[in-house]
Amino acid sequence: MGNAPMVFSLLFFAAFAVYLFFGIYIIQVNPRAGLNKLFLAVCISLCFWSLGFAVANTAPDLETCLLWRRVSAIGWGSIYSLLLHFSLVLTRNKCTRERRALCWLLHLPAVISLYAFALYKPLADTQYHLVNSSNGWVNISVKDGWTLFFYAYYISYVLACLFVVFLWRRRACDPQVRKQANALLLSIAAAMLLGSLTDVILSAALGGRLPQMAPIFTLIPVA
Repeated sequence: MGNAPMVFSLLFFAAFAVYLFFGIYIIQVNPRAGLNKLFLAVCISLCFWSLGFAVANTAPDLETCLLWRRVSAIGWGSIYSLLLHFSLVLTRNKCTRERRALCWLLHLPAVISLYAFALYKPLADTQYHLVNSSNGWVNISVKDGWTLFFYAYYISYVLACLFVVFLWRRRACDPQVRKQANALLLSIAAAMLLGSLTDVILSAALGGRLPQMAPIFTLIPVA
């Protein structure tokens, strides 16, 4: 099989280590700040995603791979709602007492995704078509309603993040804030496009021979 599976696993594990470092560092800077807590939640989500991929990619058998794919789903199932929540707080759209119920509803698609792809084993096991390729274990998306639901969730939430940051940039008078907003817009868009290219388009075109690389590309906006 060669060294390719181990190389990809090491890349995913390196991403896990970076996310863990960023999360711990930011929460130590100010443990009480709501924005820092949300950033830590984002990093924890990405840790689940990248560590799950790291172990699953070189798993010795299908059952082990499936288990760690479900662990990774805790991350990629929750990251988009956490990222939108973080973006709203970052851009001063705070969850007031009147808006708190709406803020929690933002996470409903994530809860549904966790149930379908990670927590409820009889359903989650049917959502993966795992193939042991020359690059390690890869997943070919199952074309059903749950997959379509997840695609709609992640695309709409990433676009919502971009829209929120765009409005923040438009309202800002401080040039430094505008620079930060531009950096976020470009990095989130780049991560979405590159992740969609490898995880959806190329994965389908190449018959699942390429590992899903989105947890690597997500390093761009996090950094």
